[in-house]
Formats: sequence, C-alpha cells, structure tokens
Amino acid sequence: MSDAPASWLAHVRLAMLIVLAGVPAAAVRRRDLLRGLHGLPGDMASLSLLAELITAPRAQVLGDLSWLADAGLVHLEPGPDGAPQGAALLTRGREVALGLADVAGIAPPMTAAAMSSALAGVSLALGPQDTETQRAWLIEAGLLGADWALTELGRAVALGRARVDGVRAPSRETAMKLAAATARLTLEG
Repeated sequence: MSDAPASWLAHVRLAMLIVLAGVPAAAVRRRDLLRGLHGLPGDMASLSLLAELITAPRAQVLGDLSWLADAGLVHLEPGPDGAPQGAALLTRGREVALGLADVAGIAPPMTAAAMSSALAGVSLALGPQDTETQRAWLIEAGLLGADWALTELGRAVALGRARVDGVRAPSRETAMKLAAATARLTLEG
C-alpha cells in the first residue's frame, strides 16, 4: 500500500468518509447509546448522563431510548413523576452493543473488515490492515474519531462542503487509469 499513488489514497479516504456519512445519524446514536449503557456500572444511566455521553439533546436521547425500549433493548426507568429519567440495558441490548446481534435501525459497530467490504462494493480493493492505516490518517487529520465516528469536518468533507488536503475524488484521468488497471488485472487473473 505504501507504493500506492497519493491520488488513489486520497480517493480511498474520501470513499471511507462517504461510507460513514451514509449511515443514518439516528442509527449511530442508538448504537452509541447501547454501547454507552454497556460501559457504565450496572448497565444503566440517567437521561442527562446519556445526553452528555453521546453529545445529543436530552429530548433526542429520550426519543432514541423510547425507540430502543419499543425494540426490547432497554428498559426505561421512571422518575417520581412517572416520566422516564433513565434507562437500563436489557440482555438483547447488550448483545447488540457487543456486535453479537443486528437490529434494523441500529448501526452495527464499524470495523476495518466491514469498511474493507464496503469499499470493495465500489471496486476499491483494500485489506483490513490497509484500511486501518487510512483510518489512522483520517483520525490524525481530524476527520474521524477513534470510534469511527465522523467529526463535523469529516461529515462536511464527505458531503462536499469542505476540502482537506489528502482527501478528494479522483480526476477523470486517474479514474480511467484505475479502471484500465482493474480490467488488466481481471483479464490476467
């Protein structure tokens, strides 16, 4: 991978950001809530703590927790007035938090292997080790958090609203060269 052209790596990085930007924000928040609950003592927390943990408004967290409760993944803890004031993780929610089960509407945990598979879907062959190398570059550039979460800048770049050196779409010339090289490999292989 170290001998790959810089223009190709810039395209791979953009493709990674676009893949991550394509995951619905609500699905990511729900995953983060389950993972956050799993990391806390007793697998439970107050609404305020969860809102702070995932950096989301309390009302949005309550909406996501209600969705998770309807899905049988958390139990909403009522306060003295009967309104939900916290949540506790249920067994099925723990399985989803750990990536042992999938539920529609909740983003699965991102891994290098999952990203490699997503990139292969757009004809970008990159193994998990090389994917991790590019992930580290994106983290260092301030486009990704350590947990694969897009930063505001990363989302802006993925959506074409900002530019960062080392991340860009391929030129027509580069795209044609990549297509020719891929065809050659396919015919020779």
